[in-house]
Amino acid sequence: MNYILRIAVLSLVGIGAAVHASTDSFSLRDGTLRLGDRPVLNHVPPEFSIIKDPSGTGVFLRWTAVRADCLIESPLGDIAGLRRFASCHRDEPWWMLPQAGTN
Repeated sequence: MNYILRIAVLSLVGIGAAVHASTDSFSLRDGTLRLGDRPVLNHVPPEFSIIKDPSGTGVFLRWTAVRADCLIESPLGDIAGLRRFASCHRDEPWWMLPQAGTN
């Protein structure tokens, strides 16, 4: 089974200087998703690969699951340079859970 997550250049703007890049600037090597020479995600599991976004604004991360199941979880990696965050995630099919913190 394949699952896809989109990573866009726009989501990386604001972590310092604005990033002007194309889909070709992304690479996934040795467990690190990079935008040019800048790490975006570290410790990405080997089951992930990248697919170029046809719009040119980022890449999709494709995750190939080793088995089908009703609930499949996998770490995505660590966001490079993350100091603080606010997010929502879906813990169950019907509920979103807010979370905020550091690292």
